[in-house]
Amino acid sequence: MSDPREAASGRLGLWCELVLVRHGQTPCSVTGRFCGTHDTGLTEIGHRMAEHLGHGPALDGVGRVVTSPSLRARQTAEAIAAQRGLPSAVDDRLRELSFGEWEDVLPADVAHSDEHRQWTADPALFAPPGGETGLDVMARAVAAVRDAAAGGGGIAVVTHKAVIRLVMSFFLRRPPSRYRELTPVTVGSVTRIEVRGDRAVLRSIGDVSHLPRPWRADPDKITGDPRERSPVV
Repeated sequence: MSDPREAASGRLGLWCELVLVRHGQTPCSVTGRFCGTHDTGLTEIGHRMAEHLGHGPALDGVGRVVTSPSLRARQTAEAIAAQRGLPSAVDDRLRELSFGEWEDVLPADVAHSDEHRQWTADPALFAPPGGETGLDVMARAVAAVRDAAAGGGGIAVVTHKAVIRLVMSFFLRRPPSRYRELTPVTVGSVTRIEVRGDRAVLRSIGDVSHLPRPWRADPDKITGDPRERSPVV
């Protein structure tokens, strides 16, 4: 396997701000199930999160949006692009890590398996049965981000938890085997990285200040009537 750091090097020479947006809440995030290629749309609260993201100040400098093809990401990106009047494009390389046989399964149901122990110890090299390694995802996701950011400026990348943490690992030169330690990256959150040439600075991680205060403690699992907390325009 080629080193994604080598494959992607030398292609981002301009200043760029990467605004990494995790999609809004889904039924799987509420229940805590693995959700990679298992496609699911947003909950009603997830749709409201997308609206709040579109109004959030973290996106003020963004000039375009690129998104994972997953329904939950596209729904989030479409809300952001519509509210901001921005162009939006889909890139298949931004899809979530495939969890293979663990798709739509609770982590507790596989926690005692050898495969889970290996994956937990080094998720960069080991994959869920029938799924992808972290390095596989890093290689395709970093290439997508670099292609999207080639023109410089601010770009919103609407994607998934593993993808965001692996992209962070690449640009911040963190060990890919420890990408799952980069937290919090909840649903509806924004992570900002400023990149200039081969230098990158983390400006924020998992920012949820744009969400209503009652949602911020646990956006993944918050429940209630989303109509009570619509964005104020």
